[in-house]
Amino acid sequence: MPWWRSFGPVHHSFFSATNRPAEAHFGHPGAASISGRHGRPLLTSFPSVHAKGRPLTRNRLSGHDRSGRGRLWVQPGGKVLSAGHSGIDEVRKHLGRLLRKCRARAVVDPGDPGTQGRRRGISQETMAALLGCSTRWYATLESGRMKHPTPEFLESVVAVLRMNDQERQFLFLYATGELPTATGPADYVLHPGWAQLVERQPHPACIYTRRWDLIAANAGYLDLVFGAGAGSVAELPDRNVLRWVLLNKACRSERLVDWRDSWAAPMLGELRAAIAADPDSQDLMTLLDSLLADPVVKELWDAEIGVFRTHPDGTMLSIDDPAHGRVEFTILAANVMHARDLRFVTLMSTGPDSCPGPVGGRGTAPAYL
Repeated sequence: MPWWRSFGPVHHSFFSATNRPAEAHFGHPGAASISGRHGRPLLTSFPSVHAKGRPLTRNRLSGHDRSGRGRLWVQPGGKVLSAGHSGIDEVRKHLGRLLRKCRARAVVDPGDPGTQGRRRGISQETMAALLGCSTRWYATLESGRMKHPTPEFLESVVAVLRMNDQERQFLFLYATGELPTATGPADYVLHPGWAQLVERQPHPACIYTRRWDLIAANAGYLDLVFGAGAGSVAELPDRNVLRWVLLNKACRSERLVDWRDSWAAPMLGELRAAIAADPDSQDLMTLLDSLLADPVVKELWDAEIGVFRTHPDGTMLSIDDPAHGRVEFTILAANVMHARDLRFVTLMSTGPDSCPGPVGGRGTAPAYL
């Protein structure tokens, strides 16, 4: 018979969690017990400590005490059920390691009294002084106990410690559980391998920024979207895909099938989502202003019922190409990991005559040839 059956049927309303009786009975501060109807202990918990009395774990998850200490739940007879360890412990540990590593390598003024004559490495006291906060306040961050640190404070830490992009992302993940927002042009630096990948794609492919500016595109994409003779990305009169699709007269009237409902309205939905994610972006607002100068686009933007689309991945579209007829394709989109504001897009042909192959002087052929 399981040990808890010996207490008979017990409704959850008869359980009670107490501290004082357990502390008095076991002589251990912080002990707590769960008792049945007649006060017989069902489970007893203790702060998780090792032989020297220091807490073994740090956990803010539900079921743990307010101090964040992990707890040991013990059956009558002394059997330990759990030690309360969780991923929060690992996050706090690695946040501290990251900050200590960055402090240790920081280059500072040897005359700074906080460095004690060292050329590298700064103390928590010096770090706090550079941040304009108390040492105790900074220490709460390094120990993983700072609740809801502001992005501005974390960005100050990044600047003082001269963190690279990967370290910055880890700092925000460890401290807030979320990735930081893009910092600007630095987030658009493309690894050379991506440009080669785009060029070698058998389908039309490109990479553009969060404001739809082309960074790279293969010949198939340029020919299909911008028309034959588009040349290279650098030769385009306007590299912004959104402006080209929404404002170009040929796109509206001839090339893009069902321009209003399949192209314009959904892409404006993506722009709404981008602005909602970063309402302080001057680049996005400048792009919006350039689009709203057109009365047709403004009418679509102001429509009471818009299209709610945050990304184009999986969308099926069609283009009427003068040389090849109607081209049907599915958009496949993904973000570049090392530069999260860059989007890799390929137009996978769904037509029956898809036959990729090389075309002399133009790199990879469009997938519809």
